[in-house]
Amino acid sequence: MRKIVVFLILTTSITFTLSICLAETIAVVDKKIEYNKITAKRENDFVYEVILRTENNSLIQESVILEYIGYSEIVAIPREIDGVSVTTIAPRAFEAAKELRVLTIPSTITSIGALAFNGCDNLIIIKNEDEEMLLNNDFLVIGDTLHLYRGNETTVNIPERINGHSIIKIGDNAFAFNNEIVTVIIPDSVEIIKENAFFSCNNLSSITLSKNVISIYERAFYLCKQLQEINFPLPLKTIGNEAFRYCEKLPDFIINENIKTIGEKAFSNCGAITKISIPKTVNYFFDNAYSYCENLVGITLAEGIKGIDLSGCINLESIYLPDGIERIKFTGCEKLQSIKIPISVDCITDSSFSGCTDLTEIILPEIIEKDEEDHISFFGIKEIGDYAFFGCNRLTAIEIPNSLLVIGKHAFSGCNALADIRYIDENYKEDGQLLQIIDDFAFAYCEKLVAFNVPINVKRVGKSAFLGCVNLETIVIPSTVEYIGGNLFAGCGNLKKVVDEQGNVLGDKNFIVIFNSILDYIGDDENVIIPSEINNTQISSINDNAFKNNKNIRSIILPDTVTQIGNSAFAGCDKLQEIKFSAEIQSIGEAAFERCDSIISITIPKSINSLGSGTFRYCASLDNIRIPRNIKNISDEMFYGCSSLQTVTIESGTQQIDKNSFSMCEKLQSVNIPDSVIEINAEAFSGNECLILYVIKNSYGEEFAKNNGFTYKYIR
Repeated sequence: MRKIVVFLILTTSITFTLSICLAETIAVVDKKIEYNKITAKRENDFVYEVILRTENNSLIQESVILEYIGYSEIVAIPREIDGVSVTTIAPRAFEAAKELRVLTIPSTITSIGALAFNGCDNLIIIKNEDEEMLLNNDFLVIGDTLHLYRGNETTVNIPERINGHSIIKIGDNAFAFNNEIVTVIIPDSVEIIKENAFFSCNNLSSITLSKNVISIYERAFYLCKQLQEINFPLPLKTIGNEAFRYCEKLPDFIINENIKTIGEKAFSNCGAITKISIPKTVNYFFDNAYSYCENLVGITLAEGIKGIDLSGCINLESIYLPDGIERIKFTGCEKLQSIKIPISVDCITDSSFSGCTDLTEIILPEIIEKDEEDHISFFGIKEIGDYAFFGCNRLTAIEIPNSLLVIGKHAFSGCNALADIRYIDENYKEDGQLLQIIDDFAFAYCEKLVAFNVPINVKRVGKSAFLGCVNLETIVIPSTVEYIGGNLFAGCGNLKKVVDEQGNVLGDKNFIVIFNSILDYIGDDENVIIPSEINNTQISSINDNAFKNNKNIRSIILPDTVTQIGNSAFAGCDKLQEIKFSAEIQSIGEAAFERCDSIISITIPKSINSLGSGTFRYCASLDNIRIPRNIKNISDEMFYGCSSLQTVTIESGTQQIDKNSFSMCEKLQSVNIPDSVIEINAEAFSGNECLILYVIKNSYGEEFAKNNGFTYKYIR
């Protein structure tokens, strides 16, 4: 089935531009529109679609010719269809019209898609409704716009006047995909070069622009990989989005002071550009206009520029950022060594310096002010975003401004030379620092980090924040912390001391204890006995991920004080064979024992009233299980993939068995279903060919077995 492409039309010209999702997206403008036969309509031999566009804050209806499906030699495109003006001929719309010789185009047409008449070798006459010839010496002209060049000359000198009309615009797609042209001379009458005008002209190497050009629209010279010579006339004011993107041989040039707008990715991926200077007259400059210019080594930014994104400029070594700049991004600038951030930047956004492998110094600004009553105000960076410095493996030290509120996920992850993290001004350590969140994996794999002080006022320390910090010995966690994620110190084999801001030890040599919970296990015993109290703190729960992926533990005994086991608390403990629950345990979290491959049997205490989804998922050796009456709901995937499980006994009291609870248990032979069960998901037992359900006569269990084709027997 063909599907219509949905268009978002924001300007008065209409283009048909599709995208392919790649690492660096390549636009596609020549693809034939695949339309939805339900929403697309047919008028005689034309397939069309009515679309909406915005003009002066008003919605306007327009008809688009998607495809001509007739066989006539003489064809006239109607001015209107269903009372709506026909304005656009879509890409390749007449591609199948091999017999077409004469075509009449109405004056309502404003845009002709790329390769609209591709393959129309017999088309020799194109005219308007007044019989005026529109096709003249391979130029198709409607009004003041050159819409199409059909020739194959290597040098094209566009006349100022064609068919008595002065040429003011080079239309959408006019030369797109023409691989013959090498040189183009545009007359001085031309003021506008529209979208995709020279899109992917693979051999175009030289173009002389009209000295009166004021606007170059989106993708006008996109993918002109051989383009080496071009003049930028003084009247030029606007360079549109991606206008010269992928012009790989475009050399350095001077941006004149009349240019007001440089669009998004306007010169992105122009590999021959080495230096650029943005004048102060540019008042609308897209941050990423020069991203992925891999040979760019020098850039001058005038004051007034609000943002710069030079991601992928792999040879850029240094840059001066003027005051007033607010947004910066240098992802993948491998040779960038040092940078000073102006005070006007209040957020280092996601991945801003990710992959800057030579970065050794970054200076974060801060201004501290006191009013007459000694109230302190901080100005500077407020947030370091996710992955901001990910993989900056030569960064050795960083001074954090007191203004900082958030350190994002993976912000310094993989900075394996980072050894020194401190505040710019330690005088405000007690009451001035504002940092509240250290997010997940923030300092993971900072292998040189030896000590870390979580500042006072921090409320949240995310999961795995210090994962793999193999040389971390001491950490201070203040009493202001309200949440700590699991797996916080996994792989921190040298961790010796965790204390609060007063120096009180949090836990002992084997356990880190915060909020009456085992936060992390840092011991190496095979048989672990958790005490009911550590350093005068009663242990009431096992935190998320506390023992996750521990490869030593074979058995564990929980004290009666423990009432809760968190998500993934023992997941991946593949040598764990035995666990003794406390008599007061009430809940076990999601995936708590997932992939504990050595557990053969387990006794779930009667005190438990909640088991999370996937609790025992992929416990490959577990062969039998009894589910006590307090478990009202056997949740999703609770025993999914327990390939050795043979028998399941469900006590009366359970009411619901959810999706995939016992799926893919290849050896499962029997499950008894008490009459308390009133709901079973249709996929609860999927993938179990040998299963027999034992049910109460006339119960819901019997009904389920019958309706879903399971073998069943009655419980005597």
